[in-house]
Amino acid sequence: MGLEHKFYLVSETIEINEIWTLRENNRVIDNVVIHDDIVQYISDSLEWIPSKNPAKKGNPNGQGINYYGVTLFDEQSSKSIFQIIKRYFYILERFI
Repeated sequence: MGLEHKFYLVSETIEINEIWTLRENNRVIDNVVIHDDIVQYISDSLEWIPSKNPAKKGNPNGQGINYYGVTLFDEQSSKSIFQIIKRYFYILERFI
């Protein structure tokens, strides 16, 4: 089994220090696990998405995902992610 990336949908009211305990957190609304091959395939597109990195001091704004750690996306970022994934599905379904 290769590397997997875990993505969690949480309430916008969750505290940043709670992010590190998501596995035990009952405030997770939903989650998805995506294999690294897919993340690598769409990595250029992920760089278009505004994000925050809670592992850095001050939780700075950035672009894309923190490949080895937690990345925070807000509502606008989530809309961008949805549009990117939707377009990849559109492209890939033409080949299936």
